[in-house]
Amino acid sequence: MFLSPQALAAELDAAVDQRQLVTYYQPQIDLSSGDIVAVEALVRWIHPTYGVIPPDEFIPIAESIGSIRRVGRTVLTDAAQQLTRWSAAGKRLELSVNISPTELGPELAGELVETLDEFGMDPTLLTMEITETEPIIDLPRAVRCLHEVRALGVGVSVDDFGTGYASINQLRNLPATELKVDQSLIRGNRSAARRTLIPVLAEASDLGIRIVAEGVETADQMNHAIELGCQRAQGYLIGAPMTPDEFNAHFS
Repeated sequence: MFLSPQALAAELDAAVDQRQLVTYYQPQIDLSSGDIVAVEALVRWIHPTYGVIPPDEFIPIAESIGSIRRVGRTVLTDAAQQLTRWSAAGKRLELSVNISPTELGPELAGELVETLDEFGMDPTLLTMEITETEPIIDLPRAVRCLHEVRALGVGVSVDDFGTGYASINQLRNLPATELKVDQSLIRGNRSAARRTLIPVLAEASDLGIRIVAEGVETADQMNHAIELGCQRAQGYLIGAPMTPDEFNAHFS
């Protein structure tokens, strides 16, 4: 920890105002073609004194002090603008943006409409990825919110599936279009993962839900993801989170 939680909390709002939050992009490939088809927007805090502060240090604080919506809107705006630039350059990519369960309220759909309209963005290229730093406490409220999001044409992804709060029962209630298998299951014991996941992932696939493997770092893990029935993958084997310039240089 670079700073105490109290110090981070005291500086976070100013960091948003001063544009110290920077959006990085991690590529995602289609496992059948090997093509890069999407990016996940990942926020980093570039502190003028302490350098890069990773999201697992400041996102929980943003949630606890009520700043998470400002952080989330900053990332969404930056990422939508960047996707528009890539589209103009002939790169058609989908975009995944993280959202905390605490943001799943009646105002979310309206904020998404404003962003989509501002950048002339195709809503089918955007997926809101529900992080699992917090459980979904008010499930009926969240379901209403996510149905409004889906009505816009925007996708809904459930992150860290298999280890967090989400279950197949919850997926039956949520209007999910994608789930991301937690990296611990991709990197861990393959036999155990197959026993645990294959029946669940088969049901998810039957529901029309796309399966994405997270944290893929080796060719063996990539093969494991394919064996599990994943359609997409992301991880350091494919590419680390990178700035737009780094992405353009790496995948030109």
